Amino acid sequence: RAALRLPIFGTFEIGASGSFGTEDGAPNGAGALWFVGVDAEADMGRVDIKAQWLKGRAPGDPVSMTYGLDLHQGGYVEADVIITPIIGLLGRAEMRDADVWQNMDRFYITKNYRAVGGFRLLFSPNAVMKAEYLHNGEYGGIPSIPDDVVTTSAVIAF
Repeated sequence: RAALRLPIFGTFEIGASGSFGTEDGAPNGAGALWFVGVDAEADMGRVDIKAQWLKGRAPGDPVSMTYGLDLHQGGYVEADVIITPIIGLLGRAEMRDADVWQNMDRFYITKNYRAVGGFRLLFSPNAVMKAEYLHNGEYGGIPSIPDDVVTTSAVIAF
């Protein structure tokens, strides 16, 4: 990853990244996967905005049964807002357009989006509670299923 950090909008960073190599679990010489992407982040004090876009491909391997992937594109935009030192909000939008396969046995078409809203309560650096609502949806003629999620967590570190 290479990035450039500029003192605008508070602090603004833009970067580009890539990876290339054999897929985890595949034998040496099985074919290389690759990913490329760009990302940006603006830290404006009480508001942080992050975004990333990614594209990639993995050939899969019939011997090791690793999955093939054609990630046409995927990305997200996220905003984190500090309301008070204790209360924070999160908003995030994601999308993914990919084909995934394993040999000729399985083939999955993924065209989905997600909208996330959440809040957190930071009682101390060692005690945090958060809750999120995730609205999941499909596009491009892919059948939808009711798969929205509400999740909560409490983290105590010592």
